[in-house]
Amino acid sequence: MLISEDVAVEETVMDTKFKLGPKYNDYDIFFHAYNQPAALDYSFRKTFEGYEGHGLMDYTEFYNEKVYGEDITVKDKMNPSALELMQGVDNDGHYYGFPWAMALQSIVVNDTVVSQALGNGYKLPNTTAELEDFSIRIKNAGYTPFTYPGLIDYWTPCFFTWWAQYEGLENYKQFYNGKVYDEAQEQYVYSADIYKQQGRYEALYVMQELLDLDKGYHKASVNDYNAYNFTVLQKAFMNSSIATSNQNKYAMFPNGDWLANETGSDATDDIIMMQMPVVSSIITKCPTIESDAELSKLIDAIDAGNTALEGDGY
Repeated sequence: MLISEDVAVEETVMDTKFKLGPKYNDYDIFFHAYNQPAALDYSFRKTFEGYEGHGLMDYTEFYNEKVYGEDITVKDKMNPSALELMQGVDNDGHYYGFPWAMALQSIVVNDTVVSQALGNGYKLPNTTAELEDFSIRIKNAGYTPFTYPGLIDYWTPCFFTWWAQYEGLENYKQFYNGKVYDEAQEQYVYSADIYKQQGRYEALYVMQELLDLDKGYHKASVNDYNAYNFTVLQKAFMNSSIATSNQNKYAMFPNGDWLANETGSDATDDIIMMQMPVVSSIITKCPTIESDAELSKLIDAIDAGNTALEGDGY
């Protein structure tokens, strides 16, 4: 069994440990633990491109089986994006892997703390501009809007989401292939201009505004975060009763759906996962949306299942 934890070390792992082909492969199962689908696509390319038959087991028959107790196939029940990646680079209709973990990451909200700060019935932010306003109101009430462990990066999934929202999913995916869309050729071509994607800038700008320590949305010194490992900080986040002051009560934490399991019985507060706010600058690409307020109403209308931009909620 070979486990690859991140794309940064993957090339070395592949070149030195993974012997390609069924005759030479010392590993029966390869677990890819990096949390971005594009990196999984990269690993298929790096490891198996140019090797006929891949040396991988074909799971297609399994994908066409029905899920136990349900009238739907495994293939039809899966997330389409993950399903596409399981085909590797050939996209030949066959599947050579299976996702072993599909965690959800977003901004987790401590409902107990936010209710103390803003009162019951508060509204979660729909956009990144509203997220910052939400943070300001929590801070002004005497509580700390955000916490996160400095030694573990939980903000990056937010960056990926905001980048993809602004740039569009296809452009986002093509970044990892080193390609940008060429209008003249009407196709994606290799180019260093991938690093000029506006979506990357817009996502980083949002993070800059939220992570600016001078704004007071976090503790005063980043060194405070390095003093905590993520499990200790998670327990503090989900158990505000141990806080010595309101400033030591945290309203939000970029994290994932594993949080409750990792914290266990130490969790005493009510928590909810926020739907990832939409990057506010997207209205520059949407001329019919005049303001962030209108963008927020549009999101409410879509979430309510409305098919027309009128009526209640818009």
